Amino acid sequence: MSTRRCSILAPIAVLGLLAVACREPAPPPPAPPPLPTAAEVDVTATADEQRCAVDADCVLATFDCCGCNALGRQVGVRKDRVQALGARRAPICGAVACAQGMGDDPSCGATRALCRDGACVPDAAAGPSRGVGVEKIAD
Repeated sequence: MSTRRCSILAPIAVLGLLAVACREPAPPPPAPPPLPTAAEVDVTATADEQRCAVDADCVLATFDCCGCNALGRQVGVRKDRVQALGARRAPICGAVACAQGMGDDPSCGATRALCRDGACVPDAAAGPSRGVGVEKIAD
């Protein structure tokens, strides 16, 4: 009786395998939406993020995704808006590859931000960056 049982089940098993083998492959999952580009989302500080009343309102932040140690520059922003600025930049800056090298923008020499004419700005009195290859070597 076991032989007869196998002979009955064998065609059923073969049909099951054929059904699985003939089934069309599942379509690939949809591609994730592309990350926005810097052209689509502004990563620089807005006028509202830079608005101030006194020097104590201001701190330094990177101008965009890349800081002074990546050929970037600094900007002054209100300290109570730094976190929101960082959150707005996160989707863009997380995918940006920054060059390596010290930026020569004068803002990179600033050590603090000041409130000037109602806007936070890097302290320009600090002057340009100083270091190897930036200043003239004395004779």
